[in-house]
Amino acid sequence: MRLCFFTIVILFYLQDLLLSQGLSDAQTHYLLEQAIDIDLNEVYGEGKWQQLDKIIGDKSMVMLGEFSHGAREVFLTRNDLIRYLHEEKGFDLILFEAGVGEVGFVDLKRNNLTAKQMTSCFFNIWRTDEFVDLMSYIDQKGILIGGFDIQRSGGNGFDLLLQEVLNEEVLPGRPYSDLESNFGRIQTLLRNRNMVYDSIAAPTLELMEEYSRLHHLLSGMKTEYSGEKEIILRTCENRMNYLKYMLAFVQDRNWRPRWTARDFHMAENIKWYLHEFYPGRKAIIIGHNFHLAKFNEKEEVAGEFLAREMKAQMVSIGFFGGKGYYADNSGKLEDMMPVDTTGLDIKHIAGLFDQRAILLEMPSDSSNAVKCFYEPLVVNDSFIDLNGSNTLILQKSFDVIIVLDAISAPQRKWFSAE
Repeated sequence: MRLCFFTIVILFYLQDLLLSQGLSDAQTHYLLEQAIDIDLNEVYGEGKWQQLDKIIGDKSMVMLGEFSHGAREVFLTRNDLIRYLHEEKGFDLILFEAGVGEVGFVDLKRNNLTAKQMTSCFFNIWRTDEFVDLMSYIDQKGILIGGFDIQRSGGNGFDLLLQEVLNEEVLPGRPYSDLESNFGRIQTLLRNRNMVYDSIAAPTLELMEEYSRLHHLLSGMKTEYSGEKEIILRTCENRMNYLKYMLAFVQDRNWRPRWTARDFHMAENIKWYLHEFYPGRKAIIIGHNFHLAKFNEKEEVAGEFLAREMKAQMVSIGFFGGKGYYADNSGKLEDMMPVDTTGLDIKHIAGLFDQRAILLEMPSDSSNAVKCFYEPLVVNDSFIDLNGSNTLILQKSFDVIIVLDAISAPQRKWFSAE
């Protein structure tokens, strides 16, 4: 019995040693001094978010990232922060990593949709209870929403907008009734790794021309559907740009221009919302850490494009987890990797704390005590770049990081709109 007791003590000691061995004494002391306990309750709500007030100040854009698209505690914590930003700081627009046309339909037609139906505009991985709760809050409070992804996401909302605006009286014969189904067919072919450029170029270019003709016709059309018209025009532009860079990818099989193009157009869509469609609004931007970081060593990302023009207006917040499991983009459950023993890991930082979530503002100096923020830090369980890297320089990437103690996958809800 005595041997077992000492064995347990030694095991706990070794575990603590493993978690802390990557941090110096000075760094450990700094982190313990500077970390802010958000003080979330057992369901990751009711946090003390006023501790962010000084950081946010009078900025008009807060970007809320996620290390994975399938992390329940990130969703819950972020929902709680969104409530605070809306009710206490006046943020009244939320832009999601989802299609302009798909989210635009939900934004314009929400009076006839349930909260569950509103989530149909997202990719499958975000159709969860946590997002139903968020959409219910958004609807209740009248918060405006939009999508900034150039890719098409979930549901047939954009097709429904086309049917509503391009009726028989305006365009006899409805020549664009099958436009979106053709897009889906061509998109599938473009994503086929065995596709040959000469086989797909002509139909892709023809489809781009169809979207261009629609854009031209609708631009000069007088209609009572002003909001719908602007969403359709912007989505046509997105469809054409998407087809353009995907066709180029089929020809050269170069992944980097493809990813750069997507993030460039993401940033352009965000600027379009803020400058043209919903000018003067204070916006919350929701997407992957990869897209919303202000810096990426090997890629050009949306946050970096935005920072070139709007850095003074934005705060970038990255979310990370310490342990547990999450769902990948296909919904498959993945265990989070153990603490890296070859270098400094963000899980070393997470292991210092027993709170549900801690907040760390990135320092403005590079002393030894904060060296971990200025040098590559291991961040597994997340996409970093096309080289398969697993390190980030946090101080360059984010203004603030929020580290959650444990992560689990959300309940999968592959429901369709009701």
